[in-house]
Amino acid sequence: MSTDGRMNDGIRRLGASAVSGLIARCFAHPMDTVRTNVMANPGQGSVVTVLQSVVRSSGVTGLYRGFGITAAMHAPAIASFLTTYDVAKTQFCKLTNLTAQSPLVHLASGLAAETVSAVFWVPMEVLKQRAQLREGASASSIAAFRDLLRHEGLRSLFRGYALTVGTFGPYSMLYFAAYEQWKAFFCRKRGVSSARELGSIDILASASASGGFAAATTTPLDIIKTRIQTQGDVKFQRSKQYKSTWEAFKRIAREEGFRGLTRGMAARVLWIVPQTAITMATFEKLKKVLDIPEIS
Repeated sequence: MSTDGRMNDGIRRLGASAVSGLIARCFAHPMDTVRTNVMANPGQGSVVTVLQSVVRSSGVTGLYRGFGITAAMHAPAIASFLTTYDVAKTQFCKLTNLTAQSPLVHLASGLAAETVSAVFWVPMEVLKQRAQLREGASASSIAAFRDLLRHEGLRSLFRGYALTVGTFGPYSMLYFAAYEQWKAFFCRKRGVSSARELGSIDILASASASGGFAAATTTPLDIIKTRIQTQGDVKFQRSKQYKSTWEAFKRIAREEGFRGLTRGMAARVLWIVPQTAITMATFEKLKKVLDIPEIS
């Protein structure tokens, strides 16, 4: 294939992944707002209680606080995430004697995808989560960004980069390893030789099961990340401040127990499952419609 042909395929792949992620986010963002509030505010109660509280105080639109920065950053983030995974999977196969079906390749590729895409995810998460915790006129991505620059500096946009990779790195590794195994299972069940031949229902099922498993497993890491990334916001002052990841883990475990480290697991699963399912089903469908070849 010519250089122009590969470039066109790359652009279409980036576009397909960006559109897929943004569509999924429109559906999943409300539960992400609930998750952030549950994890950042230990005393807020259950998922249902927080959901009712947000709607009661800000209406349904309150569930979409932080969506502005999400819409702006999610496209490049998910595009770099899915594209890096595909490229890394191919490169790891070339550098080793492993096949594309090897779980080790999926684990390594998932970590690579998260490490690269975190450059976009982290600023988005910092601003999005702060907007999700605010109320009234200050509950916007622009207001959160303005306050962050004024009181904490531009560097704070990347607060928790290593922690994000440490949280979503394991998530992505577990997710892709499980996702690829589920797709292989459905290929055998349907009697087809390639995952490209699977229907949308099979992709939805594979992504849902994998996303739910990975989300539940990595919830304690997400709680610590959320607490650290939201502290310091002038509009959301938490009495408990954490100096490091290890201190956050120890204090949450000591003061809140096992429940504190699993707080918001239901909201996290209910956020990630539809988001990953819709993203991957739409992405795979667009690759077929646009005739985007697998990276080789």
